[in-house]
Amino acid sequence: MRKRTSFVIFIATLGVVALQGCGAGGEPSITAKAESDKVAMASVDDAAMLQAFAKAKGSLDAFLARVAAKDPLVQEPLVKLKVQDGDAVEYFWVGSLSQESGGLKGTVKNDPEVVHNIKNGQTISFPRSQIFDWMYTDASSGKMIGNYTACALLTHEKPSEAAEFRRIYHLDCDS
Repeated sequence: MRKRTSFVIFIATLGVVALQGCGAGGEPSITAKAESDKVAMASVDDAAMLQAFAKAKGSLDAFLARVAAKDPLVQEPLVKLKVQDGDAVEYFWVGSLSQESGGLKGTVKNDPEVVHNIKNGQTISFPRSQIFDWMYTDASSGKMIGNYTACALLTHEKPSEAAEFRRIYHLDCDS
């Protein structure tokens, strides 16, 4: 069995128009990747990403309760799922969430780049154990709440690029 060496993470954009740009070495900036719905890679032992997964899982019950209650402040709720296809692993944002016996159901919001057993727009059922992140837009403040994996990715960016991403997407990584 081949050891996986990186996470494949989609960065949520929620339809916000972002500035295009390049980071160091001609690589697209994290904002440009988010705008084009491209994946970002992280090592499987990346401490910030593992902390993000733990923080999201630790607050998942409260998030799902607000979604189930149809809290009017929770707009565009999404969960990030781990999908495996053989040795390949990729994480996808899933929206249009509903609870069902044994887990949840929702619609995939990203195009796959690594796995081939799922597609954008597909409705899937999944257990809670596949959820590694969650997010929504707060209707009162316009802030993106959750999306801990994006915050983890930002720890590896130049401060100016991380600040640009947080400003454009109204992401608060400090709460």
